[in-house]
Amino acid sequence: MGSKYLMFPSGELHINTVRQEDSEFTYRCQCMDHLAGRTLVSNTAGRLVITGVAPRLIHRQNLITARENSVAMIPCAAEGFPSVTIKWYKQHSSSSLSPVQEKSDRIQKRIDGTLIISNAVAGDIGAYLCTASNAFGEQKSITQLNVVHDCALKKLFS
Repeated sequence: MGSKYLMFPSGELHINTVRQEDSEFTYRCQCMDHLAGRTLVSNTAGRLVITGVAPRLIHRQNLITARENSVAMIPCAAEGFPSVTIKWYKQHSSSSLSPVQEKSDRIQKRIDGTLIISNAVAGDIGAYLCTASNAFGEQKSITQLNVVHDCALKKLFS
């Protein structure tokens, strides 16, 4: 048995890091009859019912550079069950976070979790924290947003 499966002395099976695909298999109990020298396998099989899966980030970026007055798109897509809730925060100092107003004139959150900042300005520069959570856990990701003036962008790529 690998590290994914562990049999406890009580006979219980422990499956580490359960994933949805683990429910596609059947599981049977196998016992060794030391007197007869035989291995016995149970007649009935068990199935794993997955009631929840902690969020897992599937699309994120560490750094986004946007031109001033253009659209900045900061991705944060996650999967999990039950459905995952995405929340965004802006970091103002090493320990200060404030929630991003996701339904303002310039800032929207798409259904996939991507944060859209229209008409990006220097005030938007900073670190953005995405949290993906459900009843089974939470994952976090930080993206640094840089906003550059057209002249500065030309110098960067010259």
